Amino acid sequence: MKASDVSGLITWQRRARHISVAATLSWASAVMALGAVMPNAWAQTYPAKAITVVLPIGPNTAFFVALRQMADQMQEKIGKPIIFETAIGASGTLAPARVKRAEADGHTIGLTFSWPMTVDPYVRKEQPPYDVLKDFSYITMLTRHGVLFVAGAKVPANTVQELIALAKAKPGTVKVGVGATGSRVGLYQLQDATGVQFFDVPYKSSADFPAALLSGEIDLAMSTAGTEIGMIRSGRTKAMFIGSRNRSSLLPNTQSITEVYPNVEIISWYGLYAPTGTPQDRITWLHREWTTAIKDPKIVEKMQTIFGYEIVASTPQEMLDQIKREIPESVRIGKQYKFSD
Repeated sequence: MKASDVSGLITWQRRARHISVAATLSWASAVMALGAVMPNAWAQTYPAKAITVVLPIGPNTAFFVALRQMADQMQEKIGKPIIFETAIGASGTLAPARVKRAEADGHTIGLTFSWPMTVDPYVRKEQPPYDVLKDFSYITMLTRHGVLFVAGAKVPANTVQELIALAKAKPGTVKVGVGATGSRVGLYQLQDATGVQFFDVPYKSSADFPAALLSGEIDLAMSTAGTEIGMIRSGRTKAMFIGSRNRSSLLPNTQSITEVYPNVEIISWYGLYAPTGTPQDRITWLHREWTTAIKDPKIVEKMQTIFGYEIVASTPQEMLDQIKREIPESVRIGKQYKFSD
């Protein structure tokens, strides 16, 4: 082989090695770039289909109207439908039982008010088929509101002090309508704080309360400011007090229970949750989108000025912490009073 041929072969081999190294580096760079892109691509696949929200309330309720507006707003943004599925009954515990059985992929979540999570599992003889602290991942507490104690127009009391004096003067004669398990717990909290005995009258639904108050069948019932505001303004019923620490913006002249009994708080709230095991990035996504929706000025105005709800939009941990704070009181009430299912 000629010297020139040997020199050419060496040059070719060097070029081949250079090309091979360059190709390897290029391939490695491509893999790294793909690795960086893929998580975003995977994240973008959620939601891959409709998001179903399981509700313990019906479409004729005030909160549902605002929830539907929030969902419509989100649908336009994400390009996927949000479907509402009702599971009403058993004091609101049917909905969490349904959510527990759902696939933990973020496409089925639940709305709840406080009682199915903080009351029913701890006071009922037949406990619901879920563990509040093990079976769910919490997303956000959307709103909070004080339970309103509303009285018939003919009840001879207009303040907390007058009501308690009336109940003490005639023990066991002031009749209070109770529906869901949580309302009974609220009544027992009031009894324990004031040292008086009320006469609780059970009803299948709180929808029966207005007629019962108007007829004098009961003297007192528990509801929400937004639900009762029309009856109160017309003079057919009257707001006695509200269970939150602050007065209601809808009823600024109505006492808060804490003004007289500082250690008592009788509240409820609405929040969202998912089956345990739902990926954290999807919980984060759901939290961001729902809290953004509820902070929309139109939604805020409706929640506060029409329904009397306080906007919370909590973190998942804050919602879990609230549940843990409320459970001991329910456990105490459950041990002290006998509940029948």
